Amino acid sequence: MDTVVRINKVEIQNIKNVRYGKFEGNYSYDVYSLENEVIETKQADMLGFYGQNGSGKTAVVESLALLKQLLNGEFLPSVEQRLIYSGEKKASLSVQFTIILNNRRIYTTNYQAILVYSDLYMGVLEEKLTFKQNIKGSRPKSILQYKEQVLSKVPLQKEKDWVKAHTIAIYQGNSMIFNRKLQSMYFPTLPLVEAEIIQALQDVFAKNLLIIPNEHTGVVGKHLLIPTVEPDMKYESIDLNENQDLNEKQENINILKPFIIKETEISALKQTLEINNMILGRLIPNLHIELLEYGLEKDERSSVYNARVELLSCKDDRRLPLRVESAGTLKIFSVISALIAFYKQENACVVIDELDAGIFEYLLGEILESLQSEAKGQLIFTSHNLRALEVLPIKNIWFTTVNAHNRYTQMKYVREVNNTRNRYYEAIQVDGLPEKLYVNTDISSIKRAFRKAGRVND
Repeated sequence: MDTVVRINKVEIQNIKNVRYGKFEGNYSYDVYSLENEVIETKQADMLGFYGQNGSGKTAVVESLALLKQLLNGEFLPSVEQRLIYSGEKKASLSVQFTIILNNRRIYTTNYQAILVYSDLYMGVLEEKLTFKQNIKGSRPKSILQYKEQVLSKVPLQKEKDWVKAHTIAIYQGNSMIFNRKLQSMYFPTLPLVEAEIIQALQDVFAKNLLIIPNEHTGVVGKHLLIPTVEPDMKYESIDLNENQDLNEKQENINILKPFIIKETEISALKQTLEINNMILGRLIPNLHIELLEYGLEKDERSSVYNARVELLSCKDDRRLPLRVESAGTLKIFSVISALIAFYKQENACVVIDELDAGIFEYLLGEILESLQSEAKGQLIFTSHNLRALEVLPIKNIWFTTVNAHNRYTQMKYVREVNNTRNRYYEAIQVDGLPEKLYVNTDISSIKRAFRKAGRVND
């Protein structure tokens, strides 16, 4: 792959219940020492977040979802979502990337956005994008900066157009740097490398950033169910190859009920199910998913034939609607296509909230251990199930703390022979780390609370 983009570091300030938090990835690569040419990544980049309920794990997922919206120039979340820390007026999101262009040039790129609430939506108050080539003697350079309603590098002759487009962008709550209309004004003035970096962030990273919130179990992106097809296979309206965007199709499919797809998409969906069943049958023995076709319906507006279909769960001689399966089975099916993308595509960045929801503990460990050794992409997940602490290197695990001003931490000086799970329990019980990981609960007070609640209305 010519261009690779990975998250190196994320800093969050005043988002959800995080006053301040910072975490880092583990991306590494081999290079030719003489020509600085990248050979391959050394390993999959996996980050797991663990901690008490309400301690800031989901804030990681929501911050990365916010990053995706910024880079895509989309509407930012509404005021009703309450992403900014209660009582604060501003929030900040800073992300450092490693960008490899043309398999040779390596850049460290930093993006920061300061966010505020307008009347209905979150808006951008300030933005900054800088980069530094990873060679000796290179210094950081500014690509673009937006501050006090002025965006650097917009030509004077475009000033009238800027005022109009800027007003619309403010109303829509868009990023000023990544807004496509504003880009048409400054893009021609950028040096080639700066334009390449912006394109890499938007057209490679953002479009391959897959966010799967926990509440979306049972909802699967259509681009994952009707995904990449081989170049020599011809499907009308589907011509994606392996290295194209994962988010080419943005619609979601609710697998908990019958749904409608184009007639020309049936073959691609069946192909996806065949691939997914290769893995599903290993995770849940003898289980596979089939497609039930109810028939075709003609769309009178477009004269295109659509198919009404439903997914069936099949095991031995039993065939039932997938929707009646357990929460764990639905979770596995909901994320399996995204995990396949993480496995095979170097630019896939998959973010899953509560990866473990409903999944048997030992099975979760088997999945993570398999992916850790061979996957090519980047996986960021939250979990309560501690099995991952036994199979992943300690550097891949981040723990939430009770300190809102320092939400994320790692365990230091833990040897590979140590049981990280036991070490985590010890840290909870005796506060053995610089930051406290758990707000103490007392079993006696919990019992009293249940007894008291049980007596109400007796």
